[in-house]
Amino acid sequence: MLALKYLLMIAGFGMILAAAGILGVDLYREWKYRRALTAGGGAIIEPAQWHWRTSLALACLAWGPILLALSIIVVPSGAVRLEGFGQPTSRGAGMRAAFSFMR
Repeated sequence: MLALKYLLMIAGFGMILAAAGILGVDLYREWKYRRALTAGGGAIIEPAQWHWRTSLALACLAWGPILLALSIIVVPSGAVRLEGFGQPTSRGAGMRAAFSFMR
């Protein structure tokens, strides 16, 4: 389950990097277009088209896997947790999901 947690984190941060990469390519195309305008002559290059919606959608959707990964808690073996009114209860090793909003 720890692998699932790390996979979700990598997927989320990968989506954020992809969104930044899209904007980086658009910025490069804009720079190339403006450089061609100032140089004059030569081949005519079309103005760059910015992909704001695509990168914004990727950045917003990236938070889903990141938040899911942050809600997974891996409990080590032999762990003792305090629950309820302070009575210690031991639980086995494994994965737990953190649902603090339900308590």
